[in-house]
Amino acid sequence: MWDKTPKAESVKSNIFFKELEASQIIHYAWIGPPTYQDERAVPGHDIDGPIQLAQKLQSQGTRVNTIKFWCIKEHQDFYRSEFLKAKVDIQVCAIEDLVKHELKGNLAEAAQQFKAYMEKVNFPKLTTVMKRVEFKDGFSLFLLLTQSGYFLDTNILPLRNRKLLDFSGEKQFTTSGLREWHRDFFLMYSPVVKDPTAMQVFKKWIESPSFANLDVFKDFNIPLISNVTGSKYERLGVEKISYRSYGDRIELGHFYWVHPDRVDCFLQKRVFADINRQSQSPNLYLLESCSLHYSNSADRDQLFSLPIQTETAYVLSKKEKIYFIRLKGVQVVCVEDCLTNLQDYFPKEDKPKPITDSAVTQMVVLHLTQPASKLHHPRYIKNEKNATYLHEAVLLQRAEMVQILLADGANTDLRATYRIFPDNQCIEVTAQELASYLNYSALEEVFTNHSMSISPGNKSF
Repeated sequence: MWDKTPKAESVKSNIFFKELEASQIIHYAWIGPPTYQDERAVPGHDIDGPIQLAQKLQSQGTRVNTIKFWCIKEHQDFYRSEFLKAKVDIQVCAIEDLVKHELKGNLAEAAQQFKAYMEKVNFPKLTTVMKRVEFKDGFSLFLLLTQSGYFLDTNILPLRNRKLLDFSGEKQFTTSGLREWHRDFFLMYSPVVKDPTAMQVFKKWIESPSFANLDVFKDFNIPLISNVTGSKYERLGVEKISYRSYGDRIELGHFYWVHPDRVDCFLQKRVFADINRQSQSPNLYLLESCSLHYSNSADRDQLFSLPIQTETAYVLSKKEKIYFIRLKGVQVVCVEDCLTNLQDYFPKEDKPKPITDSAVTQMVVLHLTQPASKLHHPRYIKNEKNATYLHEAVLLQRAEMVQILLADGANTDLRATYRIFPDNQCIEVTAQELASYLNYSALEEVFTNHSMSISPGNKSF
């Protein structure tokens, strides 16, 4: 039976605390293989946050919080190596070791229940993101019951312009969230081992484990971490970065940092990725210029009177229909005749200025070309298999990215398969051949210069 009035215990009783810590501990946990080894994962989602936080704390010159990174036991050595390379002091702990230890301690009943849950879900072989997040939620509660301090999701990063972080502790068990009815798991705090509130919340979760089970925080009058603006926790000096929506049908995974609207982060984030990994890229690249417009009328002459400066365009009419226009050939086709969320991307009647941002137009094209058999859209190219970062950099027409990747040792011999629509033409090419095929002369020059720089005649001794 559960003790209805549990008493807090000294942290000295736990083997993971060799002595009473002088400052609050910060815990992170990653459930699954390292993102470096998982093409479905966003590179760095596992270690970027912990590394940045550790670097910021170490640079403060004041009391430094202990950081513990919890992972599957078989990946401990990998993470120890990564943190060593990053020159940060982060203790890497195994999830299995904590549960095994607690089975012999004063929280044996809770440990036994969590062990039974682990066996039920076949840990560590959790095959989907949602299953891993569910496990992470439950483990974070078990962790704060058996340890003390802060728990942070790995996408909690320091605020860029904040000089000092403040993880000095809260008065009681505390959660993240903007409102009392919307508490969450991604940032929590427990003041002591076997905290009464932590016990109650864990008990409620383990009785009904499920993904995003926020009901476990109800009825306990749990305070929220204070001074929050949107996703920024100003008092602590951190913010939550959202890498994906679990409901999205388009998973970028390995190619997340070469997506057009995030490519400016690539220079910093490429260290977390295997640049020579070959995988299917979901990114779509336009081979014709395109813009988005609004029109009060769907009359053909009215549509062609719009200030279209691109080869193709999509036009949202007042009657909530979307038309595709190709100036060459004077083509107009209705491609969407019902209300959809896509209309949010378009100019409006009160703000009719055309939209030419490539990331926005590519998003619209991506949705309006499903299924791929549709014929009325800008000409575009899409990967079918074996894309690399070098191929994607070519399609982004980013010469500086190509140069960086070549300097980092990108393999120029790797071939990828792409299909061009609506031609339905399939090509299998190296990144250099892709640049040549698309007549990207500036990129061809980058490859040529690189080949010359590494040729035997240019080696210096």
